[in-house]
Amino acid sequence: MKRTILYLGWMMILAIIITISSCCKEETNSNQLPVCIITSPSEGQEIAKGETVIISVEANDNDGSVAEVRFFINGVGQSSINSFPYNFDWNTSNESIGDNTIKATCVDNIGGITSDEIIVVITDGGGGGGEEAPNSNFTANPTSGSAPLLVSFTDHSTNDPTTWQWDFGDGNSSTQQNTTHTYNINGFYSVTLTVTNEYGTDTQTKTNLINVSSGGGSGEPCPGTPTVTDIDGNVYNTVLLGTQCWMKENLRVGTYISGLQNMEDNGTIEKYCQNDDLANCDIFGGLYQWDEMMQYSTQPGVQGICPIGWHLPTDEEWKQMEMHLGMSQSATDSTDFRGTDQGKQLKSTSGWFENGNGTNSSGFFAFPGGFRFAQGGFGQLGIGTYWWTSTEFSDLFAWYRGVVYFNNGVRRDTDYEGTGQSVRCVKN
Repeated sequence: MKRTILYLGWMMILAIIITISSCCKEETNSNQLPVCIITSPSEGQEIAKGETVIISVEANDNDGSVAEVRFFINGVGQSSINSFPYNFDWNTSNESIGDNTIKATCVDNIGGITSDEIIVVITDGGGGGGEEAPNSNFTANPTSGSAPLLVSFTDHSTNDPTTWQWDFGDGNSSTQQNTTHTYNINGFYSVTLTVTNEYGTDTQTKTNLINVSSGGGSGEPCPGTPTVTDIDGNVYNTVLLGTQCWMKENLRVGTYISGLQNMEDNGTIEKYCQNDDLANCDIFGGLYQWDEMMQYSTQPGVQGICPIGWHLPTDEEWKQMEMHLGMSQSATDSTDFRGTDQGKQLKSTSGWFENGNGTNSSGFFAFPGGFRFAQGGFGQLGIGTYWWTSTEFSDLFAWYRGVVYFNNGVRRDTDYEGTGQSVRCVKN
């Protein structure tokens, strides 16, 4: 009898242990962390300074999906990629000779994080005399407008290239160092610059850099002010909407900083570039936190980061523009998506996710550059675009406007001022 009781007692304890073990396993497996492996370059690989290296990451998630892969060089965030392939082009021109740390962080769809880290060695490139292959880089101005669109291309390549080969994306080319080209047909054009010196060749392509549109509808330039230039020399086209003169492009003024940093009141205009890719600032304009845009004022309608003679539009000035496009007064005063087709009138005729394009009948040329999360990282490239107003809602929130691929209205809402959004300016 005692033996039976003892046996039953052990069986109960065993059952409890199995139950606890089972529960713990089930809880542990509630989210499997993503796989995150740097596949290229390899640990300890030697890389000549000035070389552009493709950092490749194998990322997958067995019980969900990979939301993004973040790339870091020596602890500084460089880029965030949210779709396969998870590659980042690392230009080593400004890195130090010796050991450099590459880190990749993979984030799954419910916030699980895994990282991988390797060390590579940057060498002086051999030759000992500073001889290096060139690094291709360039800018274009303006990057959008109505056909015929005259664009100036400026070479910013380093290491003294001796030849230049431009491909303007429309079948035309040039071998001049700095050149101009006229685009006569509507569309999006990728531009490539290949530079060469006696030590090698390098090529850079900026995808969909030039956006040429017909303007459409009433999208005529402002009388006497067809363009405006910011303090960095960037040229923007203008569009007349009712009695208001607006920029036809998003601002791209300022010095680029990583999306992992917050902007500071340091006397320098700072900007984010979508996915930490400088080419995206050329295409979509910069993204700015509200305080930086306002240059640390709280007065609605201040100049902020706009050119002289221009200012940051208020919430009421946005309403005025929306009513010019046919939105009712009562609709402009409401929140969320409002109006009928005003968003469609603002959106460009291509470039939007799932063909959620607009008519651009306003000539405003809204292009889907997404935004920067307040905590860092980027989202909604190709999906939506959002502009700050200069009107605060509270100490930490301000009014904004937005258009997206799946709705023809215009969103009016508030957002945390630490978010990075696009900026348009209005002439005084």
